[in-house]
Amino acid sequence: LARRDERLPYRMSFLLEDGGLNMGLKPLLSAILAFTNADNKRLNNAVESLRALDLEGVCCVKFRICLCTWACVRESEQEAHLLLRRRVAELSKAVQGWGTCDVTEALGDPLLGFTATLPGLMPSSPAPITAAPLQDAIGMWPLRSASPWREGSLLFRTQDGKIMPFAPNSSEQAAWIDLGVAPMGGGKSVFLNAMNFAFVTQAGLSRLPWLSIVDVGPYEAHRVTNNVSVSGQLQADMTTMARESRKWNLSIGLYTQSIDDIPKIITDELATTVVILGSGTEKSITNLAERFGLNGACRHALSRLGKPGKAGSNLIALFRTGSGMSQLVLSLTIGPQSLWAFSTTTEDVAIRNNLYQRLGPSEALRRLAARFPGGSAKAEVERRRRKVEDQSDADDEVVNVILEIANEVAGEQ
Repeated sequence: LARRDERLPYRMSFLLEDGGLNMGLKPLLSAILAFTNADNKRLNNAVESLRALDLEGVCCVKFRICLCTWACVRESEQEAHLLLRRRVAELSKAVQGWGTCDVTEALGDPLLGFTATLPGLMPSSPAPITAAPLQDAIGMWPLRSASPWREGSLLFRTQDGKIMPFAPNSSEQAAWIDLGVAPMGGGKSVFLNAMNFAFVTQAGLSRLPWLSIVDVGPYEAHRVTNNVSVSGQLQADMTTMARESRKWNLSIGLYTQSIDDIPKIITDELATTVVILGSGTEKSITNLAERFGLNGACRHALSRLGKPGKAGSNLIALFRTGSGMSQLVLSLTIGPQSLWAFSTTTEDVAIRNNLYQRLGPSEALRRLAARFPGGSAKAEVERRRRKVEDQSDADDEVVNVILEIANEVAGEQ
């Protein structure tokens, strides 16, 4: 519902009461009539499960949900009625998409449906009663995630648009050991450049901090996997570096295509920030979910992490702070000038470097962002290359599409 179009207004109320197992004659009748249909059998099994939880000390509550949507009369009542019916259908579809919920319309007094969704206005609800463990009922509340940081130089956002600041090297974390995982083309380089930029521009710095980047193309570990002595020494060095980083006030970031490249003691115990930008195969999804103990929301999002697009990149972030462990599904959107500055795509780097020399970084990034606001010219380069390949008499200047694009951007104002 949080991601529904803003043109669908809705209001939702949750009513929790004690005595979840006090369901009157319904369990008795379903037990007697269990042979008639499968619904009665499922109800019996659910009641038995709730009773077992109650014996274990789990609080079971009565749980009711009431939803309301509306439409304004502008031109005619008939159009407003049709709009209202569409909104009711879309709202019902969204709730039924939760997987185990069904929606019924309350016919009769419209004022009842309106007031039942206003907080604190009614002591009851017209919605039917269901029973649920208290923790499961609370888990359905529309509670929004909170950031461990009040401010930060890198701004993420939640799936419903709430800003989530992140402050590298803050006192909220006992150490600063970052891990990142993404398949090839998953956005590691752009994310790392954004993270490094946030690191050197964080508030309170009197001078630029030291920043060292080790990037040798294919990973900083998988080349020496079959060499036990070398890989063992490498993992020992990584572990020692992570253990002693706090003593030297160092922040360490390890980013790779496979989490298996990182020693388990770092992933399981020492890492304070984990960023998953992509999951790859089903096997890697299961491995990541089990390795980091992801909650249900993060497990669900893990299989749907796609490549970065114009709207940004989706990611799963785990933060270990003094307040505990946070697991969040976040998005990172970077402006077009920053995207051009951070891009490591071969075609983009060639165009950018050419314009840097001719226009200077500031003007080059401004023009590139205006011409290609998505942060990349790769699609345009490929389109022109296909066009050139179909023309056997194309001259050398047209063949070099990268230089052609750079000349066009340089000639623009």
